[in-house]
Amino acid sequence: MENQTNTTDTKKVNALGKQHTGRNTLIIVGVILITIGVLGSFFSAQAIEKFFWEARTKSEIKTVAQLYKSLGEHDISEWQNVDANERIGIFAQSIRQYLPSIAAMKIFTVDGTIAWTDLRNVKPGYKKIGIEKEINEVESAGQMIKPASESTKQELIKENLLEIWTTLKNPQGKTLGYVELYFDSTDITAFINKIQYAIWGTTTIVLSVIITLIGVVFKKQDEIIFAKANELEDIVEKAPIGIYTIDNKGVVSSLNPKMSELIAEISSEKILGKNIFDSENAMKMNIEGDIREALTGAPFNKEVVATDKNGNEVYRQYSGTPLFATDGKTVAQVLFMVVDITERKKLENEIALHTKDLENRVADRTKELQAKIEELEQFERLTVGRELRMTELKQQVEKMRIKLESMGVDYNSL
Repeated sequence: MENQTNTTDTKKVNALGKQHTGRNTLIIVGVILITIGVLGSFFSAQAIEKFFWEARTKSEIKTVAQLYKSLGEHDISEWQNVDANERIGIFAQSIRQYLPSIAAMKIFTVDGTIAWTDLRNVKPGYKKIGIEKEINEVESAGQMIKPASESTKQELIKENLLEIWTTLKNPQGKTLGYVELYFDSTDITAFINKIQYAIWGTTTIVLSVIITLIGVVFKKQDEIIFAKANELEDIVEKAPIGIYTIDNKGVVSSLNPKMSELIAEISSEKILGKNIFDSENAMKMNIEGDIREALTGAPFNKEVVATDKNGNEVYRQYSGTPLFATDGKTVAQVLFMVVDITERKKLENEIALHTKDLENRVADRTKELQAKIEELEQFERLTVGRELRMTELKQQVEKMRIKLESMGVDYNSL
């Protein structure tokens, strides 16, 4: 009854473990898909946003390049000159006129000094620390688009504000200065947000469908796995041979009812959860050395004999098979299969005794037959000798008859 209870509990634990494993796998797959979906939609949204920004601001940059032709080549570098500064102001006013979406701007000299601006928080002649990095980036790419600073957004009271940098070059391609336009991107941001929401919504729906389908597939697979596992467990539980396993430290991790029955014939100990090397059963069977070898990866097959509780000899066939971990080198468990061969041994002994008795009886009968043969051979020799003597006597009588007849004596009258 106790073994039956342990078996039932083990099945429940195994079933729960498999359910947790399947659920955890589904969660992991779901998290991976969600992560991929979120990252994919994020980068897609970023790419779309960049594409629309560049497409939307391309005409503004081209317009600035056209309007710059009204400036003198040295006006920006000589921005402190009254006439030059006036022309720069007219240039800026033209930009505002042709590009109404421009909220503010800065015009820089080639070294990054502000030559003109309509912002209140900075003044012409100011050079920001570290601006060389931005200048180099603009010079390298020809333009640069990025979100405006929070201070500029607050000053212009614009939440959606972009910085659009472009170079100002003369016909020979020499850079004469830079323009930083503050572009109100409210309309394009709203449009991009709609696209992003559509992407995220579509991604969410697709991921939901995929995860649902995966869940259904996993559920079906789990049902098949559980059915096969239960079938295998039933086979092990109802097997007519003893089966048990130990972990790599020698602790007994499982055993079937037949194994408990075989152990109960020898001792009253319970080995489940106990180290096999501390087991009375292992010591009686004298298999400690074989178990240690199995834990190093060497299988074994061995016949052992022990004495049961009643003092009778019992014979067992032990086989140990190492079960390796996923690396294929480390022994994770050892599987033992134990067969009670006591009855077979008794039959073998009885057969051996009967065979010996039969051999003795055959030997005795052979001796008897040999004696009879010798007796017959002796009789035959005697019979043959008598016949030879009779033949000789007949020959002598015949000779006497012939001799008497030659002498004129009638043989028959005698």
